[in-house]
Amino acid sequence: MSQTRAKRRPDPLELLQHTADGVLAVDPEGRIVLWNAGAERLLGYHGQEVLGRRCCEVLEGCDPAGNRVCHEGCHVLVMVRRGELVQNYDLLTRTKDGRPIWLNMSTLAIPGSRAGLETTVHVFRDVTYFYRLQELVRNGHGQAPEQEAPAEGVVEELTRRELQILRLIAEGLNTKGMADRLCVSPATVRNHVQNILGKLEVHSRLEAVALAMRRRLLGRGIESTAARGGQPWDGRR
Repeated sequence: MSQTRAKRRPDPLELLQHTADGVLAVDPEGRIVLWNAGAERLLGYHGQEVLGRRCCEVLEGCDPAGNRVCHEGCHVLVMVRRGELVQNYDLLTRTKDGRPIWLNMSTLAIPGSRAGLETTVHVFRDVTYFYRLQELVRNGHGQAPEQEAPAEGVVEELTRRELQILRLIAEGLNTKGMADRLCVSPATVRNHVQNILGKLEVHSRLEAVALAMRRRLLGRGIESTAARGGQPWDGRR
């Protein structure tokens, strides 16, 4: 009994190390105290490169309107200090090698020994796919679906499974996510994707979804989700 009581309670930050999403945690001064493997994979920085640095210096993030949101005393830290809930939001930042990347950020606070000593945790995932899709649509590769009638020939040419795969791509699922959803192998999913690209005469999944939106192959619910860059999302391509 005494041994059981003596067992150390798990550190919440240690538990967050093992999530597939990116996770960073900052102290009340905004300095990074946790940087997990998911954050390293998404942004390219090793933990030793960022630990102890201010979060705003690493991310230098902007919102979808182009406003700088990462700075000392940012509104997220202020809300956490006040005990307010922070809604998830999208943030444009850059990887270590300078590549732009959109992240969807969720925030939680781990209480400290007293008020004002909370640890702020950001859990994030790559949603660049949706912003690239929006850009394709804006540039005319997938204009407003209601302005063009469904292409019946294409619908007939695509099999039921291929249409299903196309809808899952529009939802943001990657190859593994689609394989898990459909209980098939990743190789089977990749074969279906290649067939879809060939039949639609496009070169990428993004182009396939944009064309499908223009030709109203996805259904309104899926089209609206993809067009606004919403959930669900299942990691990288």
